[in-house]
Amino acid sequence: MFGYFSSRLNQKEKEHFFSLLEDFRKDLIEENVILELLKNWSFRFEEEYLQSQTLFEPYPKTLEKDT
Repeated sequence: MFGYFSSRLNQKEKEHFFSLLEDFRKDLIEENVILELLKNWSFRFEEEYLQSQTLFEPYPKTLEKDT
């Protein structure tokens, strides 16, 4: 998904994204942190195709457990 946005992001945004990926690879952050950033960019750049992807919400919220 990063490819959808890469030409429209500034250098600091790209660096931040790759820093998050590295943190994820090291198990320092959860996958949802990266997904939320990508989801926000899909709204910012009005990428409706991406907004409809189940990757962002694979299950209906009604199935989520209370924590």
